[in-house]
Amino acid sequence: MTCFCLCQPPVSTKPRDLIDVPAIVEPHQGTSYNPPVDAHQELLLKAAAVEQKRLKDAEKLAAVKAKMDSALQESNGLGNLAAAGMTVTGQVDDEDAEVEQGEEGDGQGSSLPTKLPERKTKAQKNKAARILAEVRFFPLSLSPRKLIHERFSLETSSNTTS
Repeated sequence: MTCFCLCQPPVSTKPRDLIDVPAIVEPHQGTSYNPPVDAHQELLLKAAAVEQKRLKDAEKLAAVKAKMDSALQESNGLGNLAAAGMTVTGQVDDEDAEVEQGEEGDGQGSSLPTKLPERKTKAQKNKAARILAEVRFFPLSLSPRKLIHERFSLETSSNTTS
């Protein structure tokens, strides 16, 4: 019979006894400044194997890409980027798009403005907000200039009469 009393400590293993990894991992001998010939050759062969594997993977990837491209062109007939059985109309080539952009517009070939407008100051933004608020309260038949003129004339007339 085993006794589970508190008088004896439990039997356990020490964690340090379980660790089997050295504290410092030593580098390969072929990486030193003056390596032994065998260690250096071994390291070179290992590096060559890694490089050959990388080249084989790149060749496989290129073969798969070529296979996918050929399958895409076969399925679309003309090389369109549409799904199989789907017809796309109105598709424009890049060269045709450049010619059309050059013909349209004001002769510059670009619809982008040449100079961006300057930023508004706070005073300009506040003035525009006040005018917009007044336009919202008055009927739409009056233009903002008429509103400003009427407002100015009302203010001057009330100042002169009083």
